[in-house]
Amino acid sequence: MKIKFTCPVCGYPDLLDPPRDHNICVSCGTQFDYDDCVKSHEELRERWLKSGARWYSKRVVAPHGWDPHEQLLLAGLYSPKTAHVA
Repeated sequence: MKIKFTCPVCGYPDLLDPPRDHNICVSCGTQFDYDDCVKSHEELRERWLKSGARWYSKRVVAPHGWDPHEQLLLAGLYSPKTAHVA
């Protein structure tokens, strides 16, 4: 069984690689060790939400019924601050 990782920006729970080494989250599009070198995960999350919290990948299809706000909630990343951005 392959270990899965969670994106610290959007809470996507099924990353196949750890959030580092220039891997890119299929959900929010964060490129780790690049985007998060100049902005915090919280700032990247706010930017993603403000831009509409759309599914990023064109190759990987979003899970059936995917909801970015539920994803954040399940990951424990949904807060009063993110709630007003969405």
